[in-house]
Amino acid sequence: VLEAFVAAQGIALRILCQRTDTDDWITHTPVARWSRADWVVNASRGAHVSAAAALVPGVVDPLRALALRVCEALSSRPDGHLLVELGLDAMVGEDGAPHLIEVNGRLRGRLEALASADSEAWESAHRLACMQPILYLAGRFC
Repeated sequence: VLEAFVAAQGIALRILCQRTDTDDWITHTPVARWSRADWVVNASRGAHVSAAAALVPGVVDPLRALALRVCEALSSRPDGHLLVELGLDAMVGEDGAPHLIEVNGRLRGRLEALASADSEAWESAHRLACMQPILYLAGRFC
């Protein structure tokens, strides 16, 4: 199945990383996006969305590890303590490993697409992802 998607257009992965009130980074459920009609695999442009573990299960742990390494590297830079959340986009390479495409500092969606498709399964995770930056900032500056 994976080979068919990669051959058709490819799979883009998005993982949301957020700071906790203890200054650690956490990751949320990685999301896989794919489209046969548009090489820009964006949910707002009609791409299909699912939990990455359902589509590319072997990529989830390496993607989380990659995301946490990127977050630690960026937060160690001057003013890195101001980073609250990051969205990392990656693709699945021919080797089956995730490869970083870009890091986004201003996110849309979080787990919104999954929550819209199956609110019972994803609404709580989406709500927590929306609240986490506020919890971090409150703990750090209040």
